[in-house]
Amino acid sequence: INPALQSTSSVPGVPTGLTGSAGDGQVSLTWAAPASDGGEPISDYDVQFSSNGGSTWQTFAHTASKATSIVVTGLGNGTGYMFRVAARNSVGAGAFTAAAGPIAPVAPQPPVVQPPVVQPPAVQPPVVQPPVVEPPAPPASVVKVKAVKRANKLFVDVNPNKGSGYWKFKIQKKKKNGSWRTYAKKYKTFGKKETRIIDRKKGTYRVVVLPKYGLASSTSAEVRLRR
Repeated sequence: INPALQSTSSVPGVPTGLTGSAGDGQVSLTWAAPASDGGEPISDYDVQFSSNGGSTWQTFAHTASKATSIVVTGLGNGTGYMFRVAARNSVGAGAFTAAAGPIAPVAPQPPVVQPPVVQPPAVQPPVVQPPVVEPPAPPASVVKVKAVKRANKLFVDVNPNKGSGYWKFKIQKKKKNGSWRTYAKKYKTFGKKETRIIDRKKGTYRVVVLPKYGLASSTSAEVRLRR
């Protein structure tokens, strides 16, 4: 073979300046092309990574490219990785760079949410309302009820005494559920002492005096007729 016709090409030299920056599950690598391409154009770069400090290496599969940067994906966040790169031409792959790293991918941090700035409300002078004066409650009549001994009768006594027929009242009877039934009939007191005796059947009763002439209504204590 004519020595002049023999190829003098060789593998490329070693890339320089390998650096990396961490991302979420990935690391972005950049480097500079080797000073010598070995006489043949560089067609690709072999990229390898190691998760055990360089004891073993894995080759990152990628589409062949002359670019001097690459993003290595599929990495675990929080794990430190070493990286190295070798240039390749038609003759073969050159030597790998010194390992760069360890570089640990990190998950993105959530944005810091600043609390809203709350402006204090404008302080308005208090509005002073005049006191509400409630009118005094009108005085009430006083009604007393007792059972007439040995008779199904109610003795009703209303004060103050205003004369015969002044006071009108109604009778209520207690139901089994504790509520009161009000009878529609109205009664009047008799005589100067304003009294009245009413016939009633067995049960528990009370008397409600109706308001009149500025005196409020009043209700007696309950009385029980046993006969």
